[in-house]
Amino acid sequence: MKNIKKIFSMLTITVMIFAFNCMAAFAAEGPYTITLTNSSSNVSIAGKTYTAYKVFNLSYNADKTAYTYLPGDDCLSQDYAAVCATMGVADVNALITTMSSANAADARKFADSIYDNYIKNGVADTVYKASATASGETATITVDKAGYYLVYGEGASNEKAVTSLVMLGSTDPNAEITVKLDAPTITKEIYHNELNSWGSVGDNQIGDKVNFRTISNVPAYVSSYTNYKYIIHDTMTNGLTVDTDSVHVYTDENKTTELDKTAYITVSKTDDQNFTVTIDVLKAIKDGKLAEGATLYTYYDATLNESALKASTSPDETNHNDNEAWLEYSNNPYDNTSSAETPKSKVYDWTFTVNVSKTNGDGTKQLSGAVFNIKRGDNVLKFKETGTKEYTLSTDGTGSEDLTTGDDGIIKVIGLDDSVDYVLVEKTAPDGYNKAPDTTFNLTSAYAENNGAKLETLAAGVTSGDQSSASGNTITVKNNSGSALVGTGGIGTTIFYVGGGIIMVVAAVLLITKKRMKNKQ
Repeated sequence: MKNIKKIFSMLTITVMIFAFNCMAAFAAEGPYTITLTNSSSNVSIAGKTYTAYKVFNLSYNADKTAYTYLPGDDCLSQDYAAVCATMGVADVNALITTMSSANAADARKFADSIYDNYIKNGVADTVYKASATASGETATITVDKAGYYLVYGEGASNEKAVTSLVMLGSTDPNAEITVKLDAPTITKEIYHNELNSWGSVGDNQIGDKVNFRTISNVPAYVSSYTNYKYIIHDTMTNGLTVDTDSVHVYTDENKTTELDKTAYITVSKTDDQNFTVTIDVLKAIKDGKLAEGATLYTYYDATLNESALKASTSPDETNHNDNEAWLEYSNNPYDNTSSAETPKSKVYDWTFTVNVSKTNGDGTKQLSGAVFNIKRGDNVLKFKETGTKEYTLSTDGTGSEDLTTGDDGIIKVIGLDDSVDYVLVEKTAPDGYNKAPDTTFNLTSAYAENNGAKLETLAAGVTSGDQSSASGNTITVKNNSGSALVGTGGIGTTIFYVGGGIIMVVAAVLLITKKRMKNKQ
């Protein structure tokens, strides 16, 4: 008889899909219950099935508070030879004696051996077992036979594989386990340049650099792995060109502590829109550069290019430029090839269109042939004509500064930002008309429910230019007719009046001077 009251009391294993837990059930007649409760708000076990497999057949001596190992054909094994070899003991009794005082390393070695020899190869399917499916965050398994049980979860139905840190060893007939779960998460964010804040939506001018980041966590169980996969996947639409050289990973939001890119970070680029960031979190933890449970901030940039989708009206749920990220991570410490993925986190970047309408002074006629430039600050923007009188901002330095109205008097200007002051300069007026004063305008936008997937409103506003007005995202610039001849009351008559006056004064002076000279003679 071997005293194994403390068997598994120190046995702590961290697993993901296979969430192991050895239970003690008693020699008194059953039924017995094993209740698993999830206290995590991060990962749910709802709908997940837990199965208890009989590991040892034991009888319990209440007076001596001790167990006796008994062979049984309903257990995982009769001799546990493979496990004994792994643990370096002669037989199962010696194994139980060893496990009675096992340290954490031996406990993990024992758990690994049980999995490799009985779970992984399906041997556990032939022994006595009972199962229960979690209702909400609780699963209660009822067994009829006394013994020690190995309990693990299977059949994860969501993208977050259940991960548990389980204390093994209960001496109650009704065993209770708090399944401490953890799984990594990831959140994608875009920097909104006008609001100076991070969130799910941003807007930019074509050619602008767009700032992105992900916020992810390092699970608490990483050190239980010999290898741990932690890969951030990022994919963008064709309208965004990623700059992989801009990738930096920090352990704080203020960017004061960066993980060494050469030691712990591998960036792999598939194309201009897709790349991965592989972080060797296990090595960083072992090197003391990272703690389990830490938060990682991964920053990088992309350029909004000419292929970007452009919003021309509102509401609009289509013409946004998406960027989504997800995390691939190891989910079974016994299988280095097994992994799971977090749900994808998406953000949205927008760019906008403004229409310029050229009319005569009373707005009754559309005017063709007006040539405009658009300035942002001191820079005159260049455009490429991508459709009939449709001009898209150029990002490669080519294109023209001149935008010319067509027969309908309209030009469409594509790829502008909101909350930015632009100046519309009329370079050449249509024949027979005077140029209008410069027009300063901007665009405003708003998004439904602030998640960025739907553009709710898009409007232009004129802040200067007394011959211009705005309605929706259209700016109307009016031209007054030019003067064909110099007319009465104009500056021309003033010139004649002034010139004539000067001539008369000169004539009078000459006449007076001539008379004086004659008198002197």
